[in-house]
Amino acid sequence: MLNGFKLTSLLFLLATSSVIAQCFAPDFTLPSTACKGQRISLSADNTYNSYEWDLCPGELAGTPTATVLNNNFGGYGFKMELVEDGGDYYGFFLSRASAKLYRLDFGTNVNDPPLLFDLGGLGKNSSTWHVIEIVKEGSNFIGFIIDDNAIYRVNFGTSVNSTPSSVETFYTGDPLNSSIDAVAVQEGNDKYLFVANGGNEKIVRIKFSSSYTEPSSSTTIDTFTVPFTVISSGLSFIKDCDKWYAISSSIITASVNKIAFDDLSDPTPTITQYGVPGAGNVAVVKDNDTFMIFVQSQNSTNSIFRLPFGSSLAGNPTSTDELKNFGYPPGGAGYIRLRHA
Repeated sequence: MLNGFKLTSLLFLLATSSVIAQCFAPDFTLPSTACKGQRISLSADNTYNSYEWDLCPGELAGTPTATVLNNNFGGYGFKMELVEDGGDYYGFFLSRASAKLYRLDFGTNVNDPPLLFDLGGLGKNSSTWHVIEIVKEGSNFIGFIIDDNAIYRVNFGTSVNSTPSSVETFYTGDPLNSSIDAVAVQEGNDKYLFVANGGNEKIVRIKFSSSYTEPSSSTTIDTFTVPFTVISSGLSFIKDCDKWYAISSSIITASVNKIAFDDLSDPTPTITQYGVPGAGNVAVVKDNDTFMIFVQSQNSTNSIFRLPFGSSLAGNPTSTDELKNFGYPPGGAGYIRLRHA
């Protein structure tokens, strides 16, 4: 049973260019002088698709603390999806015990105690669903709910602060097999949903022809194998210069897997495995020019393991750091990554 959710606060500079054939260093212009308390403007010296400021880098190299946000939802939650909408933060998670979707409203500060809202069973009332992955396409928010052998799609409309307007079964059956986690990834005009199976060694790749709202019959679905990962525990993606990496985990093999793609449609990505006791869900992040993998362990101390890689994911981790004694019982399964100003 997942007794609470731990949030890790992170704000970092992320810049992506329309040129993807090389790794580049972003550059910005700022005033040479300023008075105390004066507002200053930071201007990019190039055209970037997106960027974010990290004015306090290095926090993730420290020792975190944990807070139980809520324990009144019936139990058996898995992972929280954190969404920002209009300056407010919302957390979404599913309960297998109550068969409902819940929303946590944080307001503008994720450090404030959230309010819990019961969004009901969405007409599915499943006791086997695990996670919801939410993407924003245009002005609309779309959620994909991962069940054992099905994917449901929900439409929140233009605000996540509303009960979903529609719920549909997006896909069922093979190659889904006790599916447990999912990540939506977009590269240029290409849109993907990657789903980690818990019943075999497969990761399911769904490529959308143009929109996350299209029927599954318009998509291309294939799989690739991550050896020795039966009962997959989690999935996370990040881009390092022009190369995409995925991190998956397995409780059975007590390991995490670094999956390096030539491109997101690569049928045979390169896979490297690292041992982590009781490896549950995962998050891969970059902070202060250092890539890190965080793993929520299901060992007896409910530890979080941190694997720092340095400035590139191409190599191997420089250490395996165990962070523990968070003050809540063993059995944590989920993990999220949060960037918060």
